[in-house]
Amino acid sequence: MQLSPEPAIQVSRSCFELFMPAKSAGPLWDKLTAAGAKPVGLGARDTLRLEAGLPLYGHELGMGKDGKEIPIFAIPLAAFAVSFEDETRNFVGRAALEQQAAAKQRYKAEDFSDTAAVPKIVRQVRLLDKGIARDGSEVYYQGEPVGWVTSGTMVPYWKLSEKRHGQAELDRATLTEEHAQRAVAFCMIAPDIPVGSEIEIEVRGRRLKAKVVLRNLENRKVNTTYAII
Repeated sequence: MQLSPEPAIQVSRSCFELFMPAKSAGPLWDKLTAAGAKPVGLGARDTLRLEAGLPLYGHELGMGKDGKEIPIFAIPLAAFAVSFEDETRNFVGRAALEQQAAAKQRYKAEDFSDTAAVPKIVRQVRLLDKGIARDGSEVYYQGEPVGWVTSGTMVPYWKLSEKRHGQAELDRATLTEEHAQRAVAFCMIAPDIPVGSEIEIEVRGRRLKAKVVLRNLENRKVNTTYAII
């Protein structure tokens, strides 16, 4: 089946975004569903990207709640997308990006003496209390406001066959038919708040406890992709 002369953008190992002329959208939809494809909404896209730690323009990219442009190196994946290896490439914005990259290196060394280039960074969080963190919700650390939620939702996940601890056991883990839900989010917070810290997110007048985490989904060293609970 020839879908379109325009390129398709791959968004995961087996999922794609397709760009095509408007007149082709209807016939393509019919062919895909007739072949067995099941329609899902944008909510499914959002849960998948939040689990994987992928930013979305208008949330973790673009303008922040404070009305300022979000530095690209506020996002953990920036180092994957921006390279300074070729010193002869004096591209637009290079000086600003180098300042941001240098700030992130200082943060790794726990040096927060100068945060002007990257005043806040995007962190993944996992809610500990019942509730859903929503875009714009205020974030508190040790009672002080430190940022806001950029994205948040309730994510479904499949449970593993049993509790696993060691690497070898995880490699042999299998997913069951039993599933549950958990609330995860992205937060734009001060860079000196370390992973593992407990924070609070204000939701409808209540402050919900949450934990700053490195990731919410694990698939790097195991055969099964599973939710980190």
